[in-house]
Amino acid sequence: MTKAEFCFGNILFGTFGLVLTTCGVALMWEYMEDWAGGIEGGFDNPGSSEYGNFHVLFMLFAFFLPFAIGAASFRLFTFVDRSIAKIFHAVFNTIGLGGAIAGFYIEYDTIEINGYDHFNSAHTYMGLLTLALYLFQWISGLVLFAICIPFKGTVMSAIKKGWLPIHRLIGQALFLFLSVTIVLGMMMKFVYTGFMADPDQFRLSNIVMSYFVVGVCTYGTYLITGIFQRKEKSQASTASSAAYVETNDAFSPDTTVKI
Repeated sequence: MTKAEFCFGNILFGTFGLVLTTCGVALMWEYMEDWAGGIEGGFDNPGSSEYGNFHVLFMLFAFFLPFAIGAASFRLFTFVDRSIAKIFHAVFNTIGLGGAIAGFYIEYDTIEINGYDHFNSAHTYMGLLTLALYLFQWISGLVLFAICIPFKGTVMSAIKKGWLPIHRLIGQALFLFLSVTIVLGMMMKFVYTGFMADPDQFRLSNIVMSYFVVGVCTYGTYLITGIFQRKEKSQASTASSAAYVETNDAFSPDTTVKI
């Protein structure tokens, strides 16, 4: 079992960004409850605004937050073995995929029921691009880093090692795309509910954006710059080090690479 070196800066910086982002998401939902009708009775009335608000619920809490945690699994969960961090990474991103598909279905169904045009805004274009890229990322990760675990050899190791930086880059781009998509979506909600007409609503909308934007910028810096990357502890002996490399070689030949 090999754990990463504990780094207080790692935990503090990543947690600070994640907490701010989560506060922003929670405030977004408070806005949805207070000014956009919430979700009560939504499934009893498909096509209603309450039904459509399930799109926001799934995208925020079942897609964005699990993805944000999963993207930083190798840095946040330094207190567990790398192989366990990989499981966290896979589980959180799979939850995110399920949430994304559910949210997309709700919105598509709402638009279809009401007879509106599909994909007619920057939010929808960005959302479709993000979902397609996320699905590609999930499938490629599943094939190369899960299904192909039993397959070892020079060629397979070279493929995985070559793809890993691309996998990481796509993940960073996805965090950026998804954050922008959420901001665009909430701006549409603000306009739809007439946020300029009510001082309390206007104040809350500004607080929502402040928490979320500062949070995603902090957390995005944590993900994209590679600071506080996971560094493995030195092994007690050459034999144990060799055993660790052999154990993890099929998943990632470079066990110190940051993800």
